[in-house]
Amino acid sequence: MFEAAGKGTLFLDEIGDLPLHLQGKLLRVLQEKELQRLGSSGKTVPVEARIIAATHLDLQERVAAGLFRLDLYYRLHVIPIRLPSLRERREDILPLANDFLATYAKKLGKAICGFSQDTRSLLFCHDWPGNVRELANVIGYAVNMEATAWVQVGSLPAQMMQLQAAAATEKAWTENGGGAGQKQIVTLKELERSAIARAMQEVRQRNGRKEEAAALLGISRATLFRKVREYGLS
Repeated sequence: MFEAAGKGTLFLDEIGDLPLHLQGKLLRVLQEKELQRLGSSGKTVPVEARIIAATHLDLQERVAAGLFRLDLYYRLHVIPIRLPSLRERREDILPLANDFLATYAKKLGKAICGFSQDTRSLLFCHDWPGNVRELANVIGYAVNMEATAWVQVGSLPAQMMQLQAAAATEKAWTENGGGAGQKQIVTLKELERSAIARAMQEVRQRNGRKEEAAALLGISRATLFRKVREYGLS
């Protein structure tokens, strides 16, 4: 792959999962800027590609645990770029979901127009521990399951629904003091209210307008204003 990259760019994904015995070989190639083909008699090939490596793991923790070479870490750690998780950039959730929806709908030959309002609220509220890959898989599953023109909540994976319900219930239970006799089931209206409140808060923090919150939620400006009045939000 180094040879095929030539003078271009070589992307090494999930570098943190590379076994130790291969880390040494990679380090040698990066240091010497050349490699030797398998079966060749000493002839080397120059390596001129720019290297970009990515990982979802904490490499410093891997180094401390003896699972990643310190010298390779510093060889790669020239210009580090941290990409925030999906839950840190919720404004990207619905646009990405729409893109995945269009892709899967076309691939499966389904005439799906979009997501129901309840589904948009759930997608926006979910914490997405698996980030964009999890989102893509969830949308792919939903498109496969959906039989109408709009993706309904019931078409989302059961596991996601269970996690979302558990998280929302725990949050409501904590906010209510966790006392005996308190309601332990969170309704879709409560989830919707939470999603709208969160979108409004995010927009407010960057001195944005309510129209931006509507865009985040994938609903019209008029619908947002109606929901804000309905739920007593400001």
